[in-house]
Amino acid sequence: MLGRLRPGVGVEKVRPELDTIARRLSDAFPATDKGLTFLVKAEAERLHEVVRPLLLMLGGVGLVLVICCANVSGMMLARAEARRREIAVRLALGSGRGRLLRQLLTESMTLVLPGAALGLVLTSWLLRLQPALMPPGISMCFDFRVDVRVLAYALVVSLLLR
Repeated sequence: MLGRLRPGVGVEKVRPELDTIARRLSDAFPATDKGLTFLVKAEAERLHEVVRPLLLMLGGVGLVLVICCANVSGMMLARAEARRREIAVRLALGSGRGRLLRQLLTESMTLVLPGAALGLVLTSWLLRLQPALMPPGISMCFDFRVDVRVLAYALVVSLLLR
């Protein structure tokens, strides 16, 4: 059970009152509440126990993301090297640089935009699933939503980092 203290009330003031309540419950219901105690922790103390595993998981996810980015950049470099000859031939045949740039941007957008759309769909789905995935003892205080600002940000990032 979680409870909030009134502003200005410290943990030390609450502990004796909760001990009294526990003793009264133990006396009133000896069969079920014998030896009942309450543990009083400050929010910072409680969160400190949970933060370390979460930071470890975040570090692991960040490492996987760095590995994925390195793989994608390697594939893009290999793709660019493979297309180098093709682009040289197109330029030699008289294709303009603007035309080549439009072709490359169109090809990139056919890959980027579906990827961004899939990312937004997954984000929306995971935000609905998130409360069930939270470890016990962590309350969700934030209201995350996918709105127009998030969509615009995802579009800009997708276009810049293609």
